[in-house]
Amino acid sequence: MAGSTMVFGLNPDYIDIAYLRPFFADELGNTGDNTKAQVIVDATVRVTSENCQFKIADLTGG
Repeated sequence: MAGSTMVFGLNPDYIDIAYLRPFFADELGNTGDNTKAQVIVDATVRVTSENCQFKIADLTGG
């Protein structure tokens, strides 16, 4: 984002993905020879240590 003065970060050693709903395919309506489907999943980032997060503020240098 242009003009942003903060950076947020995570240490990847202390995060993983938690699946709230597993992957599954749902068939949609067909049109002629075309077969349509959608893949659905609910996932989130799970933080295993609160010390893995950081913020660098005021990057304007002033």
